[in-house]
Amino acid sequence: MRKLFLFLTMVMFFLTSCDVVKLKESSTTRKEPPIRLVFSLPNSSEDFDNTLYTVLLYDSNSNKIASEFLKNKRIGYYKLSPRQDKIVVGIHYDAASFEYYVINIDGSAPERLTLPVRDGIYPVWSNDGEYIYGISPDSLNAKSGYIFSYDVNKGTFEKYPLEGEINSCGKIKPYFNNKGVLFICDNKINYLNFENKVVKPVYSFNGSVTYGSLDKSRTIFVLNDEKNCLDVLDGNNFKIIKTYKNILKYKFYSLDSMAFPDGEHVIFKIYKYDDKGNFIEAPIVSVDLNGNVRELKESDNLEWNSVKFISERKLAGVSRAEKVLFYDLNSFQDMPYMETVLCRNNEIGYLKKLKIALPNGWKEKFTGGNEVYILNSKDEINGGIYVISYYKDQYFGGFLLNHSELLKKEDIKTPIGEGKIAVLRRSPPAASNDPTTYIEIFGIIPIADNDLAYCIWLGPLKDDVKTINEAVRIMEYMMKNLNTM
Repeated sequence: MRKLFLFLTMVMFFLTSCDVVKLKESSTTRKEPPIRLVFSLPNSSEDFDNTLYTVLLYDSNSNKIASEFLKNKRIGYYKLSPRQDKIVVGIHYDAASFEYYVINIDGSAPERLTLPVRDGIYPVWSNDGEYIYGISPDSLNAKSGYIFSYDVNKGTFEKYPLEGEINSCGKIKPYFNNKGVLFICDNKINYLNFENKVVKPVYSFNGSVTYGSLDKSRTIFVLNDEKNCLDVLDGNNFKIIKTYKNILKYKFYSLDSMAFPDGEHVIFKIYKYDDKGNFIEAPIVSVDLNGNVRELKESDNLEWNSVKFISERKLAGVSRAEKVLFYDLNSFQDMPYMETVLCRNNEIGYLKKLKIALPNGWKEKFTGGNEVYILNSKDEINGGIYVISYYKDQYFGGFLLNHSELLKKEDIKTPIGEGKIAVLRRSPPAASNDPTTYIEIFGIIPIADNDLAYCIWLGPLKDDVKTINEAVRIMEYMMKNLNTM
């Protein structure tokens, strides 16, 4: 509801009020496209991730992607498109299963990719960002399923039946040039050729394996935690070229892998255990074509889903401490890195310096997060104020959700700039069969010299003329009496 205008978070970041070293050249002036990372964090009161953020490297500012769709969702997986315009996101369906969606970079236009599936079958992007590949159960048979290829531009699916039970399948990977996919099923890595729809087993294993492929060398890496070895396969005929034994000096379980399509490195997220089976840490290791293995310094704290190759031999990711870590895989030293502190608290800084005038008996409550709640005379939350991304002259009504009707829109002058007010009539989704309607009111005030704005909301309110008129008067009063310290 109140997160309506976070659909405006198509993010361009500038260096503002942050205690970091500002680079001389901002990504907004660089000739090459800006490089974006996406990462997730829990709210302060929760023990699970429920908020996505995006950051442009070299700018060090991050903004929340918290659309109506993502509100109060348990986020368990996310991957940014190579084209940096969309995200695959996994939402917890229950304690061990996900529903997967593809969303725009601002969180809008969710498109469901799969039925609820068990934890572990993660959809992946093709190397060019044109397709999403994944595994989904059959709606008519819980034991069977299919591999799908989703055309992002056309919004269409191609489905290929799986052989064997879906519970034995997972870890799908794009194969070279969008000709097919590699996927695990029945203790085998299989290759599905999209052209002739033939499935060919290419690697058998016991235990658990993680694998990744490189387009430039047409090489496939397979990390086998049961044998503690790394097999290197020729991607043309799937023959094993080299085997590196005792690749790691401890017991491990490999979570996932990532390979830069035109490079010479693959990286694996692993979980380390001692001889007694006690968990040690979960670093990311880098492996090159010669079998050289090194751990990335401080990578135990990196959010794996945020890690991204930013050039042929360099990558970046976001840590739980909200730092961007940069790695140079070409260095022969102890995996040197540099870090940049994110300025997510930039939002909080703007909120703290805002003076709010409220009706008699009302008060504000700052939770320490990125929103100030507005409490009415009964101590009930009746609204709030937060900071969103917003561009000059952006169409005010262009981001309305389904089940929303714009009843009224007006311009308003405030002490801190020109603003707008919108009155929305909302209703539950049609599938709920709930005919109830309610009112929400939003006010937007762009922050001068920044692609940000204050967003004020009130609601939900009764859908009647008297209530609407009174709420509009309250919104006008607050906006006309805002000030900054």
